[in-house]
Amino acid sequence: MELIDPLMKWIVAPLAGMVIWMLKKITSMSTEMRVLEAKLEAQAEASKNAHAALQQQMSQVLSKLDGIEAYLRKDK
Repeated sequence: MELIDPLMKWIVAPLAGMVIWMLKKITSMSTEMRVLEAKLEAQAEASKNAHAALQQQMSQVLSKLDGIEAYLRKDK
């Protein structure tokens, strides 16, 4: 019994505390990773939408330029 008390006090209890601390840390890091992944997905989606909008605007500008070119060629 004399040997069990110091073992529990100086080895088992600190190890148990360390394991609990590590589990909490891993859980919080896992949550942070999920949040960062969600932010990354949102940014990628926003970037894709912005790219699509830019392409649409560019095609509208090119269409208008084609109309202007056709009008100018018709006058000649």
